[in-house]
Amino acid sequence: MLSIGALAPAASASQIVPQPGRPAPVPQSPDDQDSSAGAEARPFRIPDHGAAKSRMDRADEHAAAGRFGDAISEWQAVIEDHRGDLLAPERPLAGGRDPSAQPVFPGAARRARERLLRLPTQARVLYRQRYENDADAALDRARDRGDRGTLAEVARRWPLADACQRAWWTIGDLEMERGETDKARAAWSRALSALLEDPDLALTTAADWAKIADRLSDRRSGAGEATAEDEARAGARRRVTVARAGLEALEARSSQSSAVAFADALHPIPSMPAPRAPTPDLESWSEPRGLPPHPYKSPDALFPLRAGDALLVSTSLRLIALHAWSGAVLWDSGEPEGWSSIFGPQERAFYFEGVDPTRSSRRPREGAWRWPHCRSR
Repeated sequence: MLSIGALAPAASASQIVPQPGRPAPVPQSPDDQDSSAGAEARPFRIPDHGAAKSRMDRADEHAAAGRFGDAISEWQAVIEDHRGDLLAPERPLAGGRDPSAQPVFPGAARRARERLLRLPTQARVLYRQRYENDADAALDRARDRGDRGTLAEVARRWPLADACQRAWWTIGDLEMERGETDKARAAWSRALSALLEDPDLALTTAADWAKIADRLSDRRSGAGEATAEDEARAGARRRVTVARAGLEALEARSSQSSAVAFADALHPIPSMPAPRAPTPDLESWSEPRGLPPHPYKSPDALFPLRAGDALLVSTSLRLIALHAWSGAVLWDSGEPEGWSSIFGPQERAFYFEGVDPTRSSRRPREGAWRWPHCRSR
């Protein structure tokens, strides 16, 4: 039986590793070697520029000495001027357990945002005094365009401004209108993180959202007028109610029956709750995903396709959609209607004989990615 495994790192271009059951690659002839020797070399360099590191070091020194104004200037400059730069490699804990087996190059801008999000209250006030006007103007332009990418850029560029929080609320509302409920919850959770000033906030279950509802309790007195924060919390509570209700429905649906609900390929329906969004501790599937019987004897004969966060796998009779990050079953088309009543086990084996068991004739459709790794179990 074959199963789809986690994405494995590919061998380098200079290493060709023969797979079991396959002949070793044929060495190049002298003519081929001569032609390849003249090819242009394209070296690759990790963009760990010293300017970003120097600014991060200076900002850390300023913050340690209590000079938050200077530290904020340096961190903001890293976010705006060194967006694609990387810092020195690290070996962080993988999933909070063991150090990473490979060096990891953290993004300079991302690390600067992490530093800003952990500033004390007085430093946050100083940040907003400096950058709130620019962030508000950029948010107004992004809202006029209705472009989610531009809205996300506002949130990325000014992580401590109130405009960051409003940008994430807007993105979540737009995603909810499009029916992308999981993306809406992800955007709303970031807005809540900014509202509650909790950079470690993680919302994955209905119970998590219920706890947030308690933290958003109205603190306004009966005689007092509503402030901007009161209005923000009221809007947050309404969205939390929507997100919590959606997750409760999904969790109840998955617990009602252990049987998999099938759908036809044109009208797929979810058979499991929405998987977790990609997080640093979710780097691969926790276990292999078994596939129904199919005629292919080699894992290389399967050509799964990735479209967004969905991994589409065909067994020649069924089309299955798996979540690319967690391996959860999104939907299963099932076999063609009436197939099981026409073909029993013997007829099915006869049908499979007509399929080349070593290769697939399907071609990856345009715009999708071929998943490069399958393994036997």
